[in-house]
Amino acid sequence: MTKSIIKTYYKRFGYLNLALSFLNIFIPQDANIIGRLFGMILINLAYHGIYMYFNSLFDLSKFARESSNFNKTVIPVMLQLFACMGMIISLIVFYFFIEIAFTENQFNKLLMLCIPIAIFLGSYSLLIDAKGED
Repeated sequence: MTKSIIKTYYKRFGYLNLALSFLNIFIPQDANIIGRLFGMILINLAYHGIYMYFNSLFDLSKFARESSNFNKTVIPVMLQLFACMGMIISLIVFYFFIEIAFTENQFNKLLMLCIPIAIFLGSYSLLIDAKGED
């Protein structure tokens, strides 16, 4: 998978995330309308913020990588490990969102399923950058 395909998935899941977070307003909960609007904004901020964090981490480490020869070899390896852990954690979080939704009948947790997808896509983008494949 290339970075352009990841960006395409990011945009598509972003639209899905917007639709799901918009549904947060209409699903009956204990919170009032202000709380539900705030939840909608938080779901969208989490989706975009987490993806952007992982996606820009390689560029943010440029100064540290160029400071010494040791850092040129160690930092990409550390970023690859961080990206792999991010992908593993995203799968675990995805599973727990689904498990909590069905075992505790909190189906509003299903509205946040795009957040682990953003973690996975951002981590995979970081992995591609750290390996230097694209």
